[in-house]
Amino acid sequence: MKSKWHLAIILAVVGWGCGSSQSLVRYDDALDIRPERQFFYETAPCVCDETGSTRRDGRTLRGTVVEMVIRARRDSAGTVRNDTHFVFLSRCAPERRECLELIPLADVVLPAQQQGMVRNEYDNKNRVRSYNTVTGIPQIRDVPVRTVGCDCDPLDLQLGLRLPSWRLQCPERNCSWYFVELRAIPALFSYTDWVDRSISEERRSFAAEIAAGIRIGLTANMRRREGAKPCDEEPAIDEDYQLALRTDYCYRWGIGLAFTTGTRAYNMFSATPPEDFNRPVLALHVRYNFDRTVACMRPFVYGQIGTALDRLTMNLWRFSLRLDDEQERRIAELDSLIADCGIRLPGLNLVVPSYSLRMNASAPPLTFGIGAGVEIPLNAWMDLGIDLGYRSLGIGDELLYDGRSIPQGRRIGLWRLRVGLTF
Repeated sequence: MKSKWHLAIILAVVGWGCGSSQSLVRYDDALDIRPERQFFYETAPCVCDETGSTRRDGRTLRGTVVEMVIRARRDSAGTVRNDTHFVFLSRCAPERRECLELIPLADVVLPAQQQGMVRNEYDNKNRVRSYNTVTGIPQIRDVPVRTVGCDCDPLDLQLGLRLPSWRLQCPERNCSWYFVELRAIPALFSYTDWVDRSISEERRSFAAEIAAGIRIGLTANMRRREGAKPCDEEPAIDEDYQLALRTDYCYRWGIGLAFTTGTRAYNMFSATPPEDFNRPVLALHVRYNFDRTVACMRPFVYGQIGTALDRLTMNLWRFSLRLDDEQERRIAELDSLIADCGIRLPGLNLVVPSYSLRMNASAPPLTFGIGAGVEIPLNAWMDLGIDLGYRSLGIGDELLYDGRSIPQGRRIGLWRLRVGLTF
């Protein structure tokens, strides 16, 4: 009985902040949820005293409708709009303020809207039915209506019920079966490039990346939306994150391709002036999504493996996969001269005496990278994403000897901050 008084006092304090007060009386009400919104209500804010679980039927919420609250607000254009919610307490939930829920009127199928019914001053919107048993006949009752129209903060009601504003404003995210990432890679980090065989240069370059593919692997929320029963061993969701999780319906995995352009690198074996090439990359792109955390953010990690697509790198791929006897002969001849003369070889000046042209020409120039970041939902179909990653860029260079091109490989280490949108 003491807990009832605690809840009554809390409601009275919230009501006093906007000019009204009320006490709590328990009813056996039923709120019928619209079919497309049912999966949002399959987890209650608090554990049921009878079942010891937060699971419930999202089609019909059984409990006490405390009141209907209408809050007037002005949108960005200055137009006054009304937000209407039912304040609801589940039937077997403890009478604590964190167990109260704000159920938007738009999510509820109202029982007293048939044509010909006598209307009250609220057009019967505040009329709820009693829980319908097999033999019983549901009754209709009018719940109290409170209009928040004073000068208090628009979020006073929610804060009074200990429902933080970030949870109420967390946008729904309904991921489609495919994904598209658009990323800008600003020139924040420098990388070491070689102008020739003895001079290095610190460079920066802006790049852009687009990735696209399919999503697979349903989360628990996605399984519930598809009508599948969650696994019994599924861990309980922390109450602080329940609303954030219930509005996030995305897949675990994404698999596709990523194309990057904008990274420039010299041909370190070219004559003066040095040749500068753009090194676009095409890579297999795999990402994994975690559940939402604080402030609606969804962490993710990704990995990539692929190749640069410029002419010199493609020449190196062709040589590493299909040996050319004439090029093999010239490489063996050059390696022999390097071993005998080292850095005194005219026109070569390799800084490492044990440098092997044959070994460098036969290694496939794979590019690979990893990264981690977060995505913040902007609306139901788009996220703002930011992540930090590292890429080992494998590229090809070209050495001219005896009138023939000899491909050579090397690597450039790149730190990358990616910022953009995910669809």
